Amino acid sequence: MFRSSFAITLGLALGLGTGASADEVFPVQASFAASVQDGPAIAHVKFSGESLLNLARGRAPDAAVPAGEILAFRVDCGSAEGSLIVFDTGGNSVLATIATTERIDVVHAGSKGEFSMVLDVAESGNGDFAVHDGTLVVLGKLSIGGGSCPVSLKATASGVVDATTTDNVSTDDITAILSKGKFTTPGVSIATLP
Repeated sequence: MFRSSFAITLGLALGLGTGASADEVFPVQASFAASVQDGPAIAHVKFSGESLLNLARGRAPDAAVPAGEILAFRVDCGSAEGSLIVFDTGGNSVLATIATTERIDVVHAGSKGEFSMVLDVAESGNGDFAVHDGTLVVLGKLSIGGGSCPVSLKATASGVVDATTTDNVSTDDITAILSKGKFTTPGVSIATLP
């Protein structure tokens, strides 16, 4: 359910900042295995980026994603700040902010590097379907291209996401322990925002 778009900025962290103030939007493929409480048992489930996107937009995790909505990462390639967002490719706009970078650490040689990134999950969605707290830790390798932005990213991820889901019977607050997560991006920006 967590397979979709997301990316990072490492410009100042890498010492490659350009001073540009425009933000780039990068798609990323993401998927997770998760553990959630299911009464007295532990349920093991798979999450994709589409599920996270749907919760952030106030929809059921398994709902159809409207055309043009993607999970993406908005980055300032001249700094070490960014946010995981729901992006509307048709309207070239941010529909929801899911998480923001808390910390990025990088070691690199030229255009190749390894990184650790911590994301704080913010509140988004509505009373029936939402994400409202959590932390994601992403570790991996990257390549840096022109403009100090990632050309490619391969990473693992883990963490916790608190969410609200509703069915025909009740509304439940759940905590998903995320493990075995994967993030990849080709590093191609799909939009530039002011």
